[in-house]
Amino acid sequence: MRLWPRLLRVSFLLIASFCLLGQIFSQAPRIETKWWKDEKIRSELSLTAPQDKQLDKIMAEFRERLVLISRDLDAKRKERHAVEVVPTIHLQAYRTLTDQIYSLKEELDRVRTAFSIRLGEVLTPSQEATLRKIQSKRH
Repeated sequence: MRLWPRLLRVSFLLIASFCLLGQIFSQAPRIETKWWKDEKIRSELSLTAPQDKQLDKIMAEFRERLVLISRDLDAKRKERHAVEVVPTIHLQAYRTLTDQIYSLKEELDRVRTAFSIRLGEVLTPSQEATLRKIQSKRH
């Protein structure tokens, strides 16, 4: 009879440890930067003043949404971590928070994709090709 509670405790500690390691090694949410303001990139892409204005406008349009979703995601991760470290973990609360985190990640991906598409609409095909080359060098 005494073995079962110990197994539960050990299992909980293992799960909590893996979750904590996952949080430590996972990337923090990134907020897109104004990469087109970098002089080297500007010159490589030969960006025009109207393109610069359009890119600034798109960034202003998306930035608030990106920041809000990233903040919500960070808050949910912290909330889930608080549930993880409680000795009597509530699995339903943990599952709910995990579902909310995945939903926020999906929403963030959708907004980032829409953001990238809008930025791409401003660039010419040759500028897009050059940008892809620049990005592949950095990653």
